[in-house]
Amino acid sequence: MTDSQRNLLILLAVAVAGVLFSGAFGVGAGIASTFLNIAFTVMLVWFAVILYRRHSGTIARMPHLPRLVLQVATVALVIAFATGTLNASFLPFPFGWANQYAVAFWALILGCGFAIWWSWQQRTSRW
Repeated sequence: MTDSQRNLLILLAVAVAGVLFSGAFGVGAGIASTFLNIAFTVMLVWFAVILYRRHSGTIARMPHLPRLVLQVATVALVIAFATGTLNASFLPFPFGWANQYAVAFWALILGCGFAIWWSWQQRTSRW
C-alpha cells in the first residue's frame, strides 16, 4: 500500500466517523466543514488563476464575445460556489443558499460550466 492510498483511507475513515457520529461532533464538524468549504473555494480560485496564466495568450487571441463569456462565467462560478456552500449562521442571507435553493444552485453551476466549455470551444471551432 502506498502512502497516498494509506492517507486516502485515513481521510475516508475520518469522514465516515464524522457522518456516523455527527451529533457528537456538532460544533466541531460545522467549523471543519466551514474551513473545508473555504479551502475548496480558495483552491478553485487558485486553479482558475493558474489556468488563466497558462493559457493567457490563447485567451487574448479569442474573439471578444467568447472571451467575455469565459471570464464572466468563471467569476460567476466562483461566486456562486463561495456564496452557496459557505453555510455559517453568523453570515448574512446570501451565504449558504445552496441548501434552500438546490435546483437553482446546480443549474447555475452547470450553466457556468457549459458557458466556460462553449467559450473555450470557440477558440478552435465555429459553431
